[in-house]
Amino acid sequence: DNDTTALAIHFSGHVGVWGFTFVNSVGYSGGAIDVLNTEHVQLFNNRFYENHALWYGGAVATVNSGLDMHDCHFSDNISEGDGGGLFIMQQDSLSYSYANIYNTNFENNIAADEGAGMFVVNPSDDGWNLDLNLDNVGFYNNSGARNTGLRANGPMYLGMYRVNFMNNHAENYAAGMGLGNGVQAWSDYGSFINNTAN
Repeated sequence: DNDTTALAIHFSGHVGVWGFTFVNSVGYSGGAIDVLNTEHVQLFNNRFYENHALWYGGAVATVNSGLDMHDCHFSDNISEGDGGGLFIMQQDSLSYSYANIYNTNFENNIAADEGAGMFVVNPSDDGWNLDLNLDNVGFYNNSGARNTGLRANGPMYLGMYRVNFMNNHAENYAAGMGLGNGVQAWSDYGSFINNTAN
């Protein structure tokens, strides 16, 4: 039911995907990898190129799951909705999700709506059950309607260390990053360079 996504990880415990290249996959959610209700997923040393999501998560989509990502690269992925490179959602108010992302770059990704590099959302009003930690992450040359490089929306804790936004483009506003609706964030040693919004 997800078209031809390369890998679906649903209702699992601990799963590791190391050292793969995902190219030209198409899926409804998660063009290359679709993760749902999984306790812990490790994505280490993977490359995601020219994948396409018909809804959200051009390369990878995770819902109600834990994610550790190290040394990955997202380039030229497309989403018809949110999250051109990566889409993360905490949809279940009774569980906890997290994403720890290190040494990873998002470049030349496209989203029809928000978060061309990465889109993270917690639509729940019931608690702070989503943590997002970024360390040495870059958002470069991504394009979208608004909140283009990184979009974080809803109650969550967001930590950013050495996160850089460069040459991202938004058709409307917030070419680098957009935060809203309860995000609590801190940032250290980051940069915003040549991001443009019409």
